[in-house]
Amino acid sequence: MHWRRTGAADSTVTLVLEGRDSERLAEIAGEVESRLQGLPDLNAVESDAEAGYEEVRIEIDRRAAARYRLEPRSIIGTIQYALRGSQLPDLFAGDREIPLLVRMRTDADFDLERLRNLVIWSQDGQQIPLGAVATLRAAKGFGNIRREDGRTVLTLSAETEEGDLGELAEGIESRLADLHLPPGYSWRKAGRFDEWRRNQESFQFAVVLAILFVFLLMGVLFESFLLPLAVLVSIPFAFTGVYWVHYLTDTPLGIMSFIGIIILVGVVVNNGVVLVDLINRLRLEGVDRHRAIVQGCRSRLRPILMTAGTTIVGLLPMAFGTSAVADVPYYPLGRSLMGGLAASTLFTLFLVPVLYRVLDDVSTGLRTRVAALVALVRR
Repeated sequence: MHWRRTGAADSTVTLVLEGRDSERLAEIAGEVESRLQGLPDLNAVESDAEAGYEEVRIEIDRRAAARYRLEPRSIIGTIQYALRGSQLPDLFAGDREIPLLVRMRTDADFDLERLRNLVIWSQDGQQIPLGAVATLRAAKGFGNIRREDGRTVLTLSAETEEGDLGELAEGIESRLADLHLPPGYSWRKAGRFDEWRRNQESFQFAVVLAILFVFLLMGVLFESFLLPLAVLVSIPFAFTGVYWVHYLTDTPLGIMSFIGIIILVGVVVNNGVVLVDLINRLRLEGVDRHRAIVQGCRSRLRPILMTAGTTIVGLLPMAFGTSAVADVPYYPLGRSLMGGLAASTLFTLFLVPVLYRVLDDVSTGLRTRVAALVALVRR
């Protein structure tokens, strides 16, 4: 089952690229963007590399710098002084405090050509133009450069319509399945995809925990840990009913659907419990197993159908209404309960008696073998 957004929520999904070099990540981001173009429910894909401003990039030629006896640090320092100066301690003149900024004297703002001609003084007093020891080019910079665990991180964001995040994740993975990344580079889904994954894991854990508690409780009541399995079979069929009612009505499977599924775990076993309980009571009264099963099914058929039917009818206003709280609609909850209860009721009447008989045979066989083993040990 996939989680689908219902109600107001952030419509942005995020992919994260990780690697060593920002430039290489920008190239990979461009390829990822082209691959994701045309993916349904995904619009306006853009990366951090597109959010920056035009900048001048200076790459120092270390061999040329060494030939002129220039240290890269002195080149960088000269550029800093020329472009933004250096802040000195404030000057105190009487009761006045004057801020001081030292910078190179220039008669106009720097452009790319003037920056190439910027004079760098070597250790022996030579005046070397910056263009002789460095390559200068204009390029678009990054909006921001982030690092996580020593790796550069570049983020791609996209707007998405209301839809199935599971299907969207599968679509993205399909488009990027044959994306060849250099060693040390990787991509992953983040943002709302992480939220979707956590919701899935929390839901699965809650369902497993609910089934476990129901099983333990029935094991205590029936004084058997095999017979409750005959009742628990109704739970998977309830999930099947939930799936089909959502599919046929094109209902988003969201948080309210999850709540309905968890509620179903405790509700759908009620029919099986009353049926198995009556069969056990009839057998305690001396009725043989076959007749007890048949009589129990006949006696409980009408009450089970009436109980399920009245519950389903009572859920109709919720299932087809438009009520919501904090922009979260209630109708997926009603439809989950209706579909799960209808499917489980139908299969309970046919499968629970059959499984009861099979598990009773297994239980009887185990008790016989255990008794024989105890008798053998006592000898």
